[in-house]
Amino acid sequence: MINRIKEWDIKNLKINDRQVISLALILSVMALVMAIPGSTNCASANTCTVASTGTFTGNLGIKSATAFQLTQQHSLAVNQIANWEAVGGNHTGSVIMKDNSGDFNLNGGLRLGTSATSTNGTIRWNGSEVQVYNSGWGGVGGADQNVFTTINGNTGSLTASTTTTSIKLQAAADTNLTVVAAGDKLEIQSSGGGGGYDPKCAYYAYLASNYTPSNPDGLNIDTELYDFDNCFTISSSSAGSTITYNDSTTRVFNVSYLIQININATNDAYYSSAIAVGRNQPSSPTNFAQHFQQKSGTPITLESISANTVICLENAKQFALEFPVWTNGVIITGGKQYTNIIFNELPELSTEAQSNGCTNGLID
Repeated sequence: MINRIKEWDIKNLKINDRQVISLALILSVMALVMAIPGSTNCASANTCTVASTGTFTGNLGIKSATAFQLTQQHSLAVNQIANWEAVGGNHTGSVIMKDNSGDFNLNGGLRLGTSATSTNGTIRWNGSEVQVYNSGWGGVGGADQNVFTTINGNTGSLTASTTTTSIKLQAAADTNLTVVAAGDKLEIQSSGGGGGYDPKCAYYAYLASNYTPSNPDGLNIDTELYDFDNCFTISSSSAGSTITYNDSTTRVFNVSYLIQININATNDAYYSSAIAVGRNQPSSPTNFAQHFQQKSGTPITLESISANTVICLENAKQFALEFPVWTNGVIITGGKQYTNIIFNELPELSTEAQSNGCTNGLID
């Protein structure tokens, strides 16, 4: 085209209409070619399309017919591919918008939809709660579950298999026990019979050393051999020992006592003994297992007296081993095998007393 222009005789140039049109067309094409910088591409914008292998440097600005421009900025360490996918499409490019720790960061919310995938780690919104797939869909971030992990027994254990596993407590057969649940209380109740009742407050106390009594009311019992449940307290005085029942539960006991005495009397000898409940009221104690004996003729050098009875005791009730009457010269023999008092609970009667109460050592 340039060569053809050179062949023109400018001085004697005569241009007809057809040549004017041709010249105008040539100049327009030249202007367009000169306006396009070498190796510069542009994005597709109606009139300008770049090849699929086109590369842009710097920030890329995209502007439609609206008043604002979308600017894509980047500072990548390696090449990345970002794909715009239609709903339901499969992502084929690299994951974008994650930090050096691999975390996916958003300045706004992430809206979830439903999913039927079976890929562990997937989260979704099923229309009522956020769920995560872990070999099955389960809710996350919802209300706290009333669950337990593992409950250990004396033998064996119980482990929850799901977030809604329930546990049932029940007494074994033939134990006379019932587990009653009401409100926030779980109560184990006994119907008596002794099968499931655990006897408590077994007690053994004795006189440690020989002594001569000087008061006609109480006998000294000053040493505990055993009181495993800490149900009793001894308080000794010149009027004899007082034993207080401290446990909060009303119980019925079989009580036995043994007293060994040495009497140096040449005439008739007589004595009496008893268990007395209400020792804190010496003027009117209630006596149980009263023992009275009288001897005549030759002196009695050694004598053992014993008795047993049933006593109902409530919290703070006091009792004593009484020895109110004796002849002169009585010596009480010390030692747990000679002078002692023993309590053993009677479970069936304890159950009845706990329902009905007791007064002065007797079940109401």
